[in-house]
Amino acid sequence: MPGTWKPLDNQPTFQASTMLLLTDGTVMCQQSGGVNWYRLTPDANGDYTKGTWSALAPMINTRLYYASVVLRDGRVIVGGGEYSDAGSETNKCEMYDPLADAWSAVHRRPAGRTWAMPRARCCLMVGCLSAITLERRRRFMIRSPIVGWRVRTKAIRHRKKHGRCCPIKPC
Repeated sequence: MPGTWKPLDNQPTFQASTMLLLTDGTVMCQQSGGVNWYRLTPDANGDYTKGTWSALAPMINTRLYYASVVLRDGRVIVGGGEYSDAGSETNKCEMYDPLADAWSAVHRRPAGRTWAMPRARCCLMVGCLSAITLERRRRFMIRSPIVGWRVRTKAIRHRKKHGRCCPIKPC
């Protein structure tokens, strides 16, 4: 069954860019290249075309072309990017907490090791894993909820060859 596109009744008043579907069913949308974010809330019947826009807390740094992931608990992590006020090609990460409506800088992993996300370019969701490509090294950061961040060079080739998500062994 082919899908169809319908325009929103309430068009955004800003230049819309990256959009993320949050765990509560709302859509989070960045104003292109800026720090401002907005939430699209569907109407009472779940219709996004009749939804309403509301402002969210601004993030710390501007960025375009960055990695992003929505965690199970609803928090959002954005990392890396270009055209940032933190540096032309930044490796800084931020986390959004929708319950507090606040952004915070991400400096360290819960285990206390430094995040390794230089020049992150894109985020690829693969089942229970998220992979962020690293442009210069052509390696991949794979995040498992159990293991944490690990560098794997053959993960994507394995996925293409076998067409499925395989468990990652702890390093």
